[in-house]
Amino acid sequence: MNTIAHARKRLPCGFFRSLTLSAALLAAAPAAWADGAGNSAKLTDLTLEQLLQTEVVSAGKKPQKVDDTAAAIFVLTREDIRRSGLTSVPELLRLVPGLEVAQINANTWAISSRGFNQRFSDKLLVMLDGRTLYSPTFAGVYWDSQDVMLEDIDRIEVIRGPGGTLWGANAVNGVINIITRSAADTQGLLASAGSGNQERQESLRYGGTIGGYGHYRVFAKNSARNAFELPSGVSASDPWAMHSAGFRADWGLPGGDSVSLGGNAYDGNDGLIEPQASLTPPYMQTTAINTNMKGRNLSLRWSRALSPASDWTLQAYWDSTERSDPFHTENRDTFDVDFQRRFPIGRRHDIVWGLGYRQTHDTQDPSFFATFTPASRTDRTTSAFVQDEIALMPDRLHLILGSKFEHNDYTGTEYQPNARLRWKIDERQNAWIAVSRAIRTPPRAHSDILINLLAFPGNLGITNVASIEGNPNLVSEKLLALEAGYRVHPSQRIALDVSAFYNDYRDVEILQPQAPFFVALPLPHRVLATQFQNAAQVRSHGLEFSGNWQVSEQWTLKASYSWLEMRYSLDPNAQDSGIEPARGGNDPQHQFKLQSHLALGGKTDLETSLYRVDGPPAQVISAYTRIDARLGWRAARDLEVALDLRNLFDNRHPEFLAQGYPATSEVPRSAYLSATWGF
Repeated sequence: MNTIAHARKRLPCGFFRSLTLSAALLAAAPAAWADGAGNSAKLTDLTLEQLLQTEVVSAGKKPQKVDDTAAAIFVLTREDIRRSGLTSVPELLRLVPGLEVAQINANTWAISSRGFNQRFSDKLLVMLDGRTLYSPTFAGVYWDSQDVMLEDIDRIEVIRGPGGTLWGANAVNGVINIITRSAADTQGLLASAGSGNQERQESLRYGGTIGGYGHYRVFAKNSARNAFELPSGVSASDPWAMHSAGFRADWGLPGGDSVSLGGNAYDGNDGLIEPQASLTPPYMQTTAINTNMKGRNLSLRWSRALSPASDWTLQAYWDSTERSDPFHTENRDTFDVDFQRRFPIGRRHDIVWGLGYRQTHDTQDPSFFATFTPASRTDRTTSAFVQDEIALMPDRLHLILGSKFEHNDYTGTEYQPNARLRWKIDERQNAWIAVSRAIRTPPRAHSDILINLLAFPGNLGITNVASIEGNPNLVSEKLLALEAGYRVHPSQRIALDVSAFYNDYRDVEILQPQAPFFVALPLPHRVLATQFQNAAQVRSHGLEFSGNWQVSEQWTLKASYSWLEMRYSLDPNAQDSGIEPARGGNDPQHQFKLQSHLALGGKTDLETSLYRVDGPPAQVISAYTRIDARLGWRAARDLEVALDLRNLFDNRHPEFLAQGYPATSEVPRSAYLSATWGF
């Protein structure tokens, strides 16, 4: 179902028009650069303690310092992104403590938090500037469609643990919030290009002013990745290419109003080897298939600051996507509007509340492989939330209470409360505890689909077909989570963060065998079906640790370790279908990460990263150790050149086996040379 198209197809005309327009704007622009290599020292000059005071918005839907949050939160800053030398958001997420990040092939990823990792990780909510990237069709993120210009990202905020009270359904095990820079921070010209044995990228961006109050930027980006290899050394036929262009405009108006308007369009394709079933001999055939993907979106955000502690925000976006391959074609249009209000009551209460409405319409073209009934559907979700942060002891002890209420077309009305307590022990120590309820609603596919996976000959010349069918009577998966965390800065050069959790999941979906039945068309065949049912429970617990040590002014070390245990059990009347592995079996039990940043003089940086990841228990994949290195040289104030080496001491290795794929792609050693020029 997650089939993908060859990357060697011709670039679309729409992309050429976007690129030509951007190039014309660049050529006509005055030379004024504000965010190139010359200004990168602004962040590096900050002390570790100052960096830890970075403001985030994902934990409370309001600006907060990291130390003031009652959640397991981690921030990838703009400087972290630049120093890493990585070229995509999924690669960057490897740097986040506790996240499970595995590359399935050259264009597909499995990314999760605190368990349940798979091609579509259905308990992790991912957003880009407030626009959700979570697909309601298969419950997860199409990472091959997300090719953000990394130079435009301000930070990536990652919450490990439930976020349903503020962000709604499907924020069960975590929230990833990608926040881009304002147009005012991206003025002038930026050109970036890189190439290596596995991938290449080129991007152009220009920012200018609009009247006396506004700023804008336009960009175009071209990316491609070569196919990986199978263990035999044969090509996995999984290349990837993406072409995108977009804009953002921001106005800071008198009286405290700010308005932001942005849009993006992309066109890409990638490939995959996938088995195809048929009702006639040879019944099963493995072929290289293509997927084309297109999308466009438009977002509007209007905010008004009434005081330092009081404001409101109205945001709306439209998103249109299309994916097509020989097995399945989907077209989807989504409209979303969200209002949020924040205000204090007296000296002890800080209230945040909001209302939301989302409508999404899809059309699914039928094929023998996958059929949706109905083929076209419109779903609506309405929501409201409220949260109060109560200062029980001002500046020392805060109690946070709130809940989200949602109504969706699959399971009706749902609620997601949480209670959190934050204790500022002293100026260097903070502790927090939390209890939360979160839900994951059934995706469209689990409710309405029929998938024909396998075909083989049966008795009397009747073909047998192994299928998976949806279940319109599914209920939401539910989580009750207990969490605790502790942060300490024993000195100005050392910071430590530890969190622990216990999760109890109920009504977890698994596949259950059904009675066989006969189908007459297109040829008579016998269906051996399994069906999605809420028939399992999962209990998990774990520990996550991260630490920063500023060894000297020139050398910084970061380390993290995570441990995860999961226990899966069937309900009394459930059967073990033997088709899918026990939930939680796709997650490494232990992960260790170590990063070193060393400033070699005033113009050269050396960044090295080590990852040690256990093999998933339910997969025939061994643990692996990966080492990456980046050498960056600021050749001039406006020019930075970098050499990135990945998988330095390993020719290639597999990281994840996606269920249903006939072979496992292996992540190769690679080298990448890039240059970023701004003026």
